[in-house]
Amino acid sequence: MKKQKLKQIVVSQDTGSANPLGWEHAQDLNEQFGGTVYIRGHMLNDNLHGPNSNWNLKPISQRMNREMDQKIENNAVREHKEKHKMLYYRATVKEYHKGDRNSTGAFPKILKVEWGHLLKEGKFDEKGIKITNVTNDYINYYNDKEIELIQNLTLRNPALNNARKWTLIECYTDQRDNDLVHLTEKK
Repeated sequence: MKKQKLKQIVVSQDTGSANPLGWEHAQDLNEQFGGTVYIRGHMLNDNLHGPNSNWNLKPISQRMNREMDQKIENNAVREHKEKHKMLYYRATVKEYHKGDRNSTGAFPKILKVEWGHLLKEGKFDEKGIKITNVTNDYINYYNDKEIELIQNLTLRNPALNNARKWTLIECYTDQRDNDLVHLTEKK
């Protein structure tokens, strides 16, 4: 069997922003929601030399991007920098919201990310591989008219008034209820 040397592949960073399939649809949704909900997310993190190319970008929600950053990418980047190890990294779309990957409105619903240390001869440490699934649920947003309707709606039940207040706080702060209930004076 012929030995092959493992070559490190460094992808050059282009400074332009590519427009992956579905990006125009994502921009339309952002305009409808009146803000930036969907972004061009890197499947291979830019800190791991993932390029701004169509093949490496997918329209994903900011929430999914944060989850990928916190659960996966920060750890992989740290391992790469601190231990000076070459990494094996693969991000695969397991499921799309609508249609298949070639549909205009098909945003990733579930991503499977595998990563670990790459060993000699192109093999990877199977015992150390980390596998994480990241889910991108569609996020419901209220437009200005809907928020105004919620504010002005006459409610007879006091418990519903309290729910309305929490909903409006969430709308104006862009925080989930789970984040808000854990707030303290120090935070």
